[in-house]
Amino acid sequence: MGRIAHDLRDAILYAALGAGARFPTFLAEFLGMLNRCPRLGRSIHNALCTVSATNARPYHVLTTTHPAAVSKLSGNVPAQGFASAESSTPHFDDVPPVTFEDVSTAMFRIRNGILRTPCYKSHFLSDICNTNLYVKTEFSQFTGSFKERGARNALLLLTEEEKKRGVMAASAGNHALALSWHGAQLGIPVSVFMPVVAPLAKVDKCRKFGANVIITGQHIGEAKDFALSNPEYEGVKYINGYDDPEIVAGAGTIGIEVLEQISKVDYVIVPVGGAGLLAGVSLAIKTLRPECKVIGVEPKNCRSFQSALDHGHPVVADDIASTGASIKDIIHERSWLYHSVDQVNVKCIVETMGREHSEQLRQALLAAGYELAWDLTGVGKTVTEVEKEN
Repeated sequence: MGRIAHDLRDAILYAALGAGARFPTFLAEFLGMLNRCPRLGRSIHNALCTVSATNARPYHVLTTTHPAAVSKLSGNVPAQGFASAESSTPHFDDVPPVTFEDVSTAMFRIRNGILRTPCYKSHFLSDICNTNLYVKTEFSQFTGSFKERGARNALLLLTEEEKKRGVMAASAGNHALALSWHGAQLGIPVSVFMPVVAPLAKVDKCRKFGANVIITGQHIGEAKDFALSNPEYEGVKYINGYDDPEIVAGAGTIGIEVLEQISKVDYVIVPVGGAGLLAGVSLAIKTLRPECKVIGVEPKNCRSFQSALDHGHPVVADDIASTGASIKDIIHERSWLYHSVDQVNVKCIVETMGREHSEQLRQALLAAGYELAWDLTGVGKTVTEVEKEN
């Protein structure tokens, strides 16, 4: 009885969250039907009442994943392409690719295959920042990233025919891993097209999960072009790692979890790559807590999202990240071993494809202004020391 109550409560909870302006009527009608089952009714009643105050007020729903629209989420005024619950009949310029209903139902759909990750307070970072700072530990998912949420959601929404044919995707790592793992769990064939710069460890894991791995292209764009133009894979559904509605909806479940785990959230900081995570989390957060600010953050030396906003369309990154090197480990050594007490010596272990690729990465780092002690040998000898020996 307890398990049934828990699952049914969750199903009704997320359906109610998507009910919007109809929520009061929905709540009253549903609770009326539960009078004949008091124990189950009390359980679901408690869950629903926790969100009644939130849904009683107007909210805004993100209806586009375009970067320009996502960037407008820092304010509370609905932009073109947004729907407001103040109106009984929402109006859209186009059919919305992703709605809050998609996110809420995705959360229920993937619940048995995804880890509900902890969101704990970091006392150390809170002290440094003079605020209450919480960390959402998505790295604790089985394959190590949030990508599992969207991947599983997309796979579960396939038709029976699509499941038989399988799916494909271009990815250098995390999306490929997520599809490979959940495809194996659900019995769906997965083919991943990975560029030659993909980390060998991730390539190997995809193969161990049973995926068909095709190494092709210098970057993800070339891998994707090869996948979509290959007649051997005609009719196989392509799942984009950040721009498919199902992927965005799955990523957005993180936003719902954050608001369930922390009672009062003022800011949510989201890392940005392709912006699928930012779009999904923004949609969830701004629907349930419009006053909360959502801030996207990307590396200064890889400003792909900001460059896309500046140009009005996606652009190819021409920076350190374009070299494709995989960072395997970062070591902060005790400062007094090498320098004065106010400095820290940082070692990065990276995976490259050979000397030429290593030199390409070194030159990119030097051009960016980094001071390097480059070890080509793995035994502590720098580039200068090797050159002197030769």
